[in-house]
Amino acid sequence: MTLETDDIIKNEALGQLSEDDDSEEDSLKAGTLLGLIEVEPYSSCPMSQCKNAKLKTEEKDGKYLLRCHKHGQIVTDDAAELYMYARFHVQTSDGKICNLVAFLPILKLLFEAKSKKLNLTLDKQIIERDISSLLPFPLRYHEKNGKIEGVCFKRAASHLDT
Repeated sequence: MTLETDDIIKNEALGQLSEDDDSEEDSLKAGTLLGLIEVEPYSSCPMSQCKNAKLKTEEKDGKYLLRCHKHGQIVTDDAAELYMYARFHVQTSDGKICNLVAFLPILKLLFEAKSKKLNLTLDKQIIERDISSLLPFPLRYHEKNGKIEGVCFKRAASHLDT
């Protein structure tokens, strides 16, 4: 398996980003995801305006219900969506270590870059094992308020050289 030139991953935070757009690419920080601190899979509200809000479990008349704290409505178990975040130790290009959070869309991109698929499960041990198998992971990233919002990295080629 060979590595191709940098693939720029587009994301809402970065907008349209292409390899020819040096100004956007230059604003990315360089670093390496070194270690996994924690993962938190959870049931989230399926309504887009709630932006994957974590559902709260409450008991009513002996039944457990999922309620969205954003709009206050009950969400059925089968309508809830699986979402997650992972907190990483990141070594920056200047050698400093910081902690950053990556949510599900970024996590999926990390797996895609290694031609792997993230197991979507509420089982933390499975997710921890899978994410840890990717580390260390060098990348360039856009960070805002401790959250990785966009990434750029070398993607594994999906073809074999002949």
